[in-house]
Amino acid sequence: MTSTKLFSLCPHIERNGSSVPSLNYLFLASDLDGTLLFNNQVSDINRKSIEKFQSLGGSFTIASGRNYNEAKHIIEQLNISLPVILCNGAVLYDPKLDEIIPIKTLDVKLAIDIACELDVDFVESDVFVFTIDQIYATKVSPYTLNITNTNDFRIQVISSFREIPQQQIIKIVTITKPENMSSVINHIEQKKWPTDYVQTGDDFFEIVPQGASKGKAISHVLRELQIPNEKAAAIGDHCNDLSMAEHVGLFAAVSNSHPSTLEKANLIVPSNMHDGVAHLITNHLIHPSQV
Repeated sequence: MTSTKLFSLCPHIERNGSSVPSLNYLFLASDLDGTLLFNNQVSDINRKSIEKFQSLGGSFTIASGRNYNEAKHIIEQLNISLPVILCNGAVLYDPKLDEIIPIKTLDVKLAIDIACELDVDFVESDVFVFTIDQIYATKVSPYTLNITNTNDFRIQVISSFREIPQQQIIKIVTITKPENMSSVINHIEQKKWPTDYVQTGDDFFEIVPQGASKGKAISHVLRELQIPNEKAAAIGDHCNDLSMAEHVGLFAAVSNSHPSTLEKANLIVPSNMHDGVAHLITNHLIHPSQV
């Protein structure tokens, strides 16, 4: 990319007759759960900081493990117009076209076989199969109901995963108590299925299509926007956010992050409870002349 083209992408302001950059980074992708959200809400401080970043010419989107239905109210609340990264990079949602775009999907037969096996082998865990617009499960425990937002996490309960209608399958999610997580991970690692997998929370483990990641999806969006990766930033809290670090110039972790994420981060900001996203924007993305 030529310097002329790059200059045209960088928002600038006038100061005493000279041009001064208003943003240190042109793009920000934020994880939702454990990062931007606290108690499933975007705080006023975070929201206003995002609006300030956008008003100065910054491009903002979210990069989440959630599907569209789970993320819809956040997309609308923040008036996001850029492509939204969902299902840990397996899906993009284009708000301008109101279109859900699968990037990677699981082999349907393999996905059903995996879900059935996990359902039998881990009776104390709940297994969920995500398609483009639906979540299927054979049971939902009180534990899962307690840790998920049932208004967003809408589930169709069926007697067997083999009853799922023929359609694209995006990912498989296992929700289990933290003390059971190592057993689930060890089982999946030993299987060597032709999939990728990642722990996305203390209680959540996901099987996703090979090659799907938030980081790769960010690079796709940046190419569309013609923004250099080094002028982009991202923020997250868990293992599914680590791939973003490889595709942006600045990767931040909220202080409540998984140890692996804290170790990988270029920068550690306050926790999701204390508006870490706003701290990142105000102190590191926006040029001091604009704060």
